[in-house]
Amino acid sequence: MSPSELLRWASAPDHRRSTILLWCGLALFLVSGGLLASTEGPPLVGVALYLVMMASWTAGACGIVGYMRWFFGQSADETQKFHSRPPKK
Repeated sequence: MSPSELLRWASAPDHRRSTILLWCGLALFLVSGGLLASTEGPPLVGVALYLVMMASWTAGACGIVGYMRWFFGQSADETQKFHSRPPKK
C-alpha cells in the first residue's frame, strides 16, 4: 500500500477505525513524549522517539479527519431523511 493510499484508508469515514486511530495515536504520542522528556539516552533513541511521535500524531490527525467525515455524513443523511418525509396532515 502506498503512503497516499494508507492516508486515504486512515481518513475514511469509518466511526470505529477513526476512533481507534484517534485514541491510540494520542496515547502513543503522550507516552513517547513522556519518555523523551524524562529520559536521557543516546541521540539515536531521541530520534526514534521523535519519529514515533510524528507517526502517532499523523495517525491521530487522520482519525480526527475520518471521525469528522463520518459525523457530518451521518448528520447530512439524517437531515436528508427528515426533509424527504411527507408532511403530516
